[in-house]
Amino acid sequence: MQKRVYCARCALPQRSCICQYVRAVSHQVRLGILQHPSEQYQAKGTARLAQLCLQDCQLWVGESLADLADLQAWLAAKPTFLLFPTQDAPSLSAADLGAHFMPSEVQVLLLDGTWRKAFRLLQCNPVLQYLPRLTLHTQASSAYHIRKAPHAQSLSTLEAIYYALAEIEGDGTPFEGLRLALADFVAQRQAFSARRLLV
Repeated sequence: MQKRVYCARCALPQRSCICQYVRAVSHQVRLGILQHPSEQYQAKGTARLAQLCLQDCQLWVGESLADLADLQAWLAAKPTFLLFPTQDAPSLSAADLGAHFMPSEVQVLLLDGTWRKAFRLLQCNPVLQYLPRLTLHTQASSAYHIRKAPHAQSLSTLEAIYYALAEIEGDGTPFEGLRLALADFVAQRQAFSARRLLV
């Protein structure tokens, strides 16, 4: 059996490489993504594509902050907001955050995984539960049509970053590269699925 070859940049199998869809996006808000380990090599995930597009976005893989010293240091560097939907904890809208802080003064952390796994990351790490929450105003339907979601407004990690940056920094135009990258990525995955159905 021929050994599968992986891309050194995006870490996906060569046939699923997403590097051709990367578009450089400048932004002021510092971003971080904590990814559930089961998502690390998931070809349908958007976190790695987002990280490759963004100029200041770090990605950590793990379930426990106790094993991620770099993430602990990152959390202590600036006021940090957790972008995660909530009904229980107090939250600040992304637009209000932009009105109270200069974008370069704050950082935003996202949890990457299915809803169930992202919630598990939150529950397993009390430090994350105490972070101030950030919410989005958008009611836009997701363009991420390649995985099942709880509802039409459920956003992929890349889409959540796009809307957060647009609301905090006040103008979505500089971040359109993220949406274009997602559109190309979704088209690639849909083409793969269509070819499998024809075989």
